[in-house]
Amino acid sequence: MTDNRGIYRKYVVRRTDGTDSRGQKHEGCFLFVIDVDHDPHAEAALMAYAKACASKRPELAADITRMFLAEDNSFRQDGHTAMDNGHYDGETP
Repeated sequence: MTDNRGIYRKYVVRRTDGTDSRGQKHEGCFLFVIDVDHDPHAEAALMAYAKACASKRPELAADITRMFLAEDNSFRQDGHTAMDNGHYDGETP
């Protein structure tokens, strides 16, 4: 079934660092979720983001790029993203 509602509240997202708590920097911020496994536009969207952030956040851009280049899904373990200290921990393809 195709969902044509546009942007709507579908997920409840929390920051792991707690900065979305009352009185903190990210309280009330709008966070956008992309389903990398099922959204056919996710790769294009995230690769565009990687390109856009590369000069100021090169590690993030590299992690995103490696995530999509890993043909064996090595960036995942048991259905979860294999992150360690916020960075991709797989080998560079």
